[in-house]
Amino acid sequence: MGQQIFPEAWPFIGPLFHRTRTGESVALDDQLIPLDRNGYLENCYFTFSYSAIHDETGGVGGMLAVVAETTERASRTPPRRTSSRRSPSQACSIRVRFSSPE
Repeated sequence: MGQQIFPEAWPFIGPLFHRTRTGESVALDDQLIPLDRNGYLENCYFTFSYSAIHDETGGVGGMLAVVAETTERASRTPPRRTSSRRSPSQACSIRVRFSSPE
C-alpha cells in the first residue's frame, strides 16, 4: 500500500517497513525524503519512528508509525560538519586503496 501512495520514497522507506515487520524498531531524525508534490520532487525532511506491534502469539501483528514533517526546521538548520569529512580526491584515494587487488 505504501508503495502506491509514495512510490518515489519507497526505495528508502520500504526496507524500513520490512525491518519493522521482522520485529526491529527504527527511528530517524530529520531524514531527507524527496516527495512528489505539485508535479515535482521536493526535498522534504521527516522525523519518524516505526515500531512493531506484537500480537497474542508473539508475532508481529502490525506496526506503529509516528511521523512528523520537519522540513521547515531542518531546511533552516545548516548542515552538520564533522572532522571526518574528506575532499573528493581523498575519498577517491580511499576507494582505490580498498578496491585494489593485493
